[in-house]
Amino acid sequence: MARACLHCGAPLPEGARFCPACGTAVPVTPPPDAGARGGFPGWWLVALGGVAAMILAVVFIQQREGARAIAGRPDAAPSAGATPGPATPTPEPMPAPTPSPSPPASATPSDPLAGIIGGEAPIPAPAIAAALDRLAANMTAEEAEAGEPPRLRGPLRVNGIVVAIDGDGTVALAGRDPGRPVIAQLPDTQIDALDLLTPGMAVRLTCRDARAIGGTSVLEGCRL
Repeated sequence: MARACLHCGAPLPEGARFCPACGTAVPVTPPPDAGARGGFPGWWLVALGGVAAMILAVVFIQQREGARAIAGRPDAAPSAGATPGPATPTPEPMPAPTPSPSPPASATPSDPLAGIIGGEAPIPAPAIAAALDRLAANMTAEEAEAGEPPRLRGPLRVNGIVVAIDGDGTVALAGRDPGRPVIAQLPDTQIDALDLLTPGMAVRLTCRDARAIGGTSVLEGCRL
């Protein structure tokens, strides 16, 4: 359809932007919308996109809630592809207690010097006499009848004070009581060493054993 100028009514050629008769600008006519061309209007696309988004949101929420419900069940078994959790550690066995060492073979259970005999520390002569007295007091009737005197088996490292010296190889050391010295017997090879001893001198001996003979403590097999 031919258009006419809205100001003077003169006919307008196709595509003219100004009237050729009066020069009035020709208003621009907007292009026909999608409905005029037979297509869907734009708001339909927006509505369809909104509906699809709502459907996807509902499906996602239902799946998530279903997964939570299954995970919360106590009897729910793990799937075949599930990674097993850490294994429960097995408690380590407790070490067996180490038995305490038995006393040395040279000391009897009633020996007050158990654990000292055979050591490096010297034992005072009065302590030897006291230990023999205890062994004698604890002897059974059978042991007394057998006539075997109480004995401390060495080696014994003894120190004491010289009280008297006998030329036959014996040295009297101060004991528990003034009238009961401890007698140390030296072998013949040590007799010459007696000349170096004097009463009141401190001496150290290494003896084979000690016995109580007639109430006297005797150190046997001693060496200076």
